[in-house]
Amino acid sequence: MADPGLTGWTSHGHRIPNVPQTGRPVNVARCGGPGMCNVCSREAAAAPPARNVITDPITALAGPPNLDPLGALHDAVAFSSRDWSNDGRDGAWIYGIVCGWDDETDGPDAGDAMTEVASLYRWDASTIARLRALHAAWKALEASARGETQAPTT
Repeated sequence: MADPGLTGWTSHGHRIPNVPQTGRPVNVARCGGPGMCNVCSREAAAAPPARNVITDPITALAGPPNLDPLGALHDAVAFSSRDWSNDGRDGAWIYGIVCGWDDETDGPDAGDAMTEVASLYRWDASTIARLRALHAAWKALEASARGETQAPTT
């Protein structure tokens, strides 16, 4: 699942602490990242640390060169220990816009997240379509903010 040309990310798409990142993975596995997932933990432990790198999504807004509010919000949601699927309808909706429930493309639960969350909150087909459209718009906005000419595809 690793995206070519990216550094500072695990093969599951999670940020490696204390390592400068280039780009942003298109897909992020819902494995918990370093500290919870054996693969991510092993890859993070093998990465050489860099000095004076701000990697905490909350402190990333402290000043240049990390003024990326969309990326900081994405990271705060994606790397949170919160279970967004069970955090109430609003939390699940926010996660769906920012990270997307369809983005998991491998593993035993690939593609099941949207179905499960939609069932839990009784979202009908039009609500699911709207959430997917909002997530696509979010990804396009992030890509535009990074100066990319085309939004990444899921």
